[in-house]
Amino acid sequence: MRSAEKSCMAATSTSERFLATTLLLLCVAAIATALWLRPDSRGYGTHSQLHLLPCAFKTITALPCPACGLTTSMTHMAHADVVGAFNAHPFGIIAFSMIVLVAILSANSLLRNRPLTPALKRVFSNKTLTALGVCFIVTWLFNLMRCFQGV
Repeated sequence: MRSAEKSCMAATSTSERFLATTLLLLCVAAIATALWLRPDSRGYGTHSQLHLLPCAFKTITALPCPACGLTTSMTHMAHADVVGAFNAHPFGIIAFSMIVLVAILSANSLLRNRPLTPALKRVFSNKTLTALGVCFIVTWLFNLMRCFQGV
């Protein structure tokens, strides 16, 4: 192998390890934060424990925004409360599972010294991302329906 090819492979390997390390740290931080938070009993508003502003959409319209309840849902998931997570925001179950999956893929990449990008491309294909987007919209419509029905 020529030295240019070796240096290119080394740079790819280094960038893959950097990507895997960064994603693993971000996922662990998200899970640790969710474990540290206490789910808000209203089903939304847990993010205020992080000193974030209230949802402007909900403040103006009195309706849940597409993400209202996601932090609470993910906090429930971190505490192994799937029913509480579903009640706060059904998509939170999927989002939390994706974070755990990315953490596992990243750790696997680092431990086995394999590139992470191909695994991410397999798991998060265009079809998968489209399906996730549809699920997100459907769960927002579900939350709007619950809001109008007073559930």
